[in-house]
Amino acid sequence: DSSSRGDRELSRTESWRDRARSIFQRKASTDEHEPNSAISAHSRRLSATSGFVSLEDAADASEARREFRREAVARLRGPNVVVTEEAHCILTPHENHAAMFRVLQIISDRTRTPCPSPIAGLRGTMTAQDQATAAAQASAADAQGESADALAQRTRRQKNMLGFLQHVQECMDLPASGPWNVRYPKFGVDEVVQLSQPAPLADWSLAVVFTILPPIAIVKVLHLLLCEQKVAVMSTDVGLVSVVAAALTHLVDPLRWECVHVPLKPMELGSVDMLECPNPFVVGIAEEVDPSIVPPDVTVLSLEGAPELTLAQDALLGQAHSSFTLIHKLQCLPQWTLVSSRKAASERARIYSQGLTPEERSRVTAYKGVLHGYVAGLCGDVDEPEAWRRYGEYNQDTKDFEFIPDSFIEPRAQVLALQEELVHSQMFHTLVGRHQQSDVAKAEKQANL
Repeated sequence: DSSSRGDRELSRTESWRDRARSIFQRKASTDEHEPNSAISAHSRRLSATSGFVSLEDAADASEARREFRREAVARLRGPNVVVTEEAHCILTPHENHAAMFRVLQIISDRTRTPCPSPIAGLRGTMTAQDQATAAAQASAADAQGESADALAQRTRRQKNMLGFLQHVQECMDLPASGPWNVRYPKFGVDEVVQLSQPAPLADWSLAVVFTILPPIAIVKVLHLLLCEQKVAVMSTDVGLVSVVAAALTHLVDPLRWECVHVPLKPMELGSVDMLECPNPFVVGIAEEVDPSIVPPDVTVLSLEGAPELTLAQDALLGQAHSSFTLIHKLQCLPQWTLVSSRKAASERARIYSQGLTPEERSRVTAYKGVLHGYVAGLCGDVDEPEAWRRYGEYNQDTKDFEFIPDSFIEPRAQVLALQEELVHSQMFHTLVGRHQQSDVAKAEKQANL
C-alpha cells in the first residue's frame, strides 16, 4: 500500500543520509589535520549535524547515494540474474518447447537490433490522425526524456512483435517435427527452423534428473516424497534448479504432489523463511545457502558441483526406506551417462529441452514405467472402479465419504503375516533352490558356448 511504500522510501532516504553523514565525518576528521581546511571541516561538521548540505558536499552526498544503490543492486542481482528493461514469456499448450524457444530467440534478436525507420518521403502524406498520434508521441517522449524518433521506433517494434505473436498463435501451423517455415515480414522474420520430435516437460525434465542422480539416489528421493518430506534443490544456476525441482514431483506418478511446490524461490523471500516452512515442500533455491542454516528436517539436493544428496536427520533414522528390488530394476535398464558438474548438467538440460532422441525417449519411458509400477503397487487396487468403497464409509444422503486407512492396511497386513510364515517353510526354500540351480545351469551353458 501507499503507507508501506512511503515507509520504504523514508528508510531508504535515511540510509543514504546516514551514509553521506559518515563520509562527511570521515572527511572532517582528515581535514582537521590540515590548517587550510579548518573552515571546510567546520562546514562539514555543521552540515552533518544540522542536516543541511553545502554545495561543496552535494557531490559527496550524490556519490554516497550512487554507491549505496550500486551495492543494493549488486546484492539483489546475485551471480546469475540479469536486470533488463523488458522480458518476454510465452504461455502455450504446445509441447514443442524447441519451437517456443526459437520464437523467444527471434523476439530477442529483433528487439536488440534497430527497427528500420519509415521512409522520409511518406511523412508528408500522413493523415491528420497520424499527425496527431505523432505529436502525442513526441510530447510523451519529451516528458520521458526520450526523442520522438526513439519512441516511435519502440512503439513500432512493440506493435510488430505483438502482430508476430498473434500470427504464431492463430495462423501458423506447427508441425510435430521436421522443417517449420516461420515467416512474418513486418517483424523481419523469414526462416526455416528444423524441429525435433517434441517432448513433454515431464519427460525432458525427468531426463535431466536421470542424468544427475544414480538409481539409488532416485529411489531415496522417491521415498522422501512418498513420505511427504521436505526437499530443497540448490544451485546458483537458475534454469537447472527450476527444471530439477519441477521434475521431482513427477516421480510420484500416478500420485500427485499435493504439498508446497515452488520450482524457483522468489528473491524477495529469504532462504531461511522458505526452509523453515512447517509444511512439506519441494523448492528450488538459486543461491548459495550456508549449510548451518538448513533445518535438520530438510533434505538438500545440491547441484553446484557434483550432484550431492544430503538426507535430513529424520530420513537417516529410517523414514527414507530403501527398496533393493526397485533399485535392481532401475539398474537393469539402459543406464544414463551421469554428469559430474553443474556446467555439464546445465548443458544437458539445454539439450533435452530442445527435444529427445528416440533412444533417450525410450529410456525415459522405461524409467517412468518402473517407477509408476512401483508407486501403483503401493496404492493397491484403489484405482479400480468402485474400489474406494471398500476403504471407507460413504453417506448416500449427504454424499460425504470418509477414508479409513486401517481398512486399507489390515488386509495387506494379513497377507504380510502369511508371507512371513511361508518364507520359513520347506516349500519356499525348495522353490528358491530350484530357481538358483536353474539360473546357474543356464549361465554355465552360456559360458561354454
